[in-house]
Amino acid sequence: MTATDAGRSRIRTAVLFCVNGVLMGSFATRLPDLKHGLDATDGPFGLALLGATVGAVAFAKPAGAAIARYGEGPVARLAMLVTPASMFLLSFAGGLVAFGGLLVAFGVAAVALNTAVNSMAAAVERLLARSVMSGMHALYSGGGLLGAVTGGLAAGAGATVAEHFAVLAVLCLVTGVVLGSGPPRTAGAGDEPAADRSGTGGPRVTLLLGAMAFCFYIAEAAIDDWSAIYLHDALAAPAAMVGAGYAAFCVAMAVGRLFGDRIVDRIGAVWAVRAGSLLAGVALTLGVTARSLPAALAGFTLFGLGMCVVAPACYSAAGRHGGRMIGTVTAAGHVGLLVGPAIIGGTSHLFGIQTAMLVPVVLAVLVAALASAVKPARPVADADAGPPVLPSTVGTSGGPPPATA
Repeated sequence: MTATDAGRSRIRTAVLFCVNGVLMGSFATRLPDLKHGLDATDGPFGLALLGATVGAVAFAKPAGAAIARYGEGPVARLAMLVTPASMFLLSFAGGLVAFGGLLVAFGVAAVALNTAVNSMAAAVERLLARSVMSGMHALYSGGGLLGAVTGGLAAGAGATVAEHFAVLAVLCLVTGVVLGSGPPRTAGAGDEPAADRSGTGGPRVTLLLGAMAFCFYIAEAAIDDWSAIYLHDALAAPAAMVGAGYAAFCVAMAVGRLFGDRIVDRIGAVWAVRAGSLLAGVALTLGVTARSLPAALAGFTLFGLGMCVVAPACYSAAGRHGGRMIGTVTAAGHVGLLVGPAIIGGTSHLFGIQTAMLVPVVLAVLVAALASAVKPARPVADADAGPPVLPSTVGTSGGPPPATA
């Protein structure tokens, strides 16, 4: 496999991460219009939104098994079609029941796409023998921002949700066609990494990586959903500033991920995760206990910067063991997103919002304690690993791998 092929594979994977982010950002931006179209109140609409998470949690592991059997490319191409199609159909839901059902389908397609692109990035890392996962996740964040901006512009211009999502469907179709015209793989599309031909990666590694993803996504959900409430209720921040904590967290995480691969290659994934998580925990502790707006904003910023490599490191480590483990880690992360807001809300109800905002600190410390799970089991470019599987073709498929447990 030539260096040119490796470069093309990296570019294709990067484009898929960005397009995936555009889809998710666009979806989030048009939720108010979907809610208005259903004439729904907050409570029932919020329950219907759980359909997406339910679909994602239920299908994450089957998506990993499909990738292990058929390869990342076919799964990604199919998910690239089904995800925007399910979004488009949401605009025609006649009621909350139908809306919730369509969201289950959306969650299934979205988690398949997420799992496939993370598996692709892991394959690129094996090929290049260096980290690229953090940069890929930064591109996802950039795509999410682009999707949010264009979604706002579309809404402001009077475009209906159906018209907006139809354009996205065409974009994804074209992307799939263009990315499907690359050089062929050097191995069967469904080949698993030599680090784990069984696809299980061992119960201990699976448990540790799943626990790390679970903790990280609870912490992320806490900042996403409760930072503005904390600034408003605990610090009496002015209305124009209540969203500043979330914005600072997101920007810091995106910027940190742009440089995350260099840090991982220089000091190793274990120390990058451990040091970053401890920095995040200390910074948020000081930011919350200081009870001032500047300190809180600094705490949220450093928390995002410190935690930025955790999810990419988890997916990279899981990718060394194959699609099945990436599916398991993805499922654990989505469970964290599902239960995270309830955990923070319950803690706030019992002990107050300031104490609730220290929950992410505990989770950051737990991530630091589990950091050894991201250590490579063997060198990435191990001589006996066989030819790397290059995810250069989104549309090609080889024969299925040998049956695995």
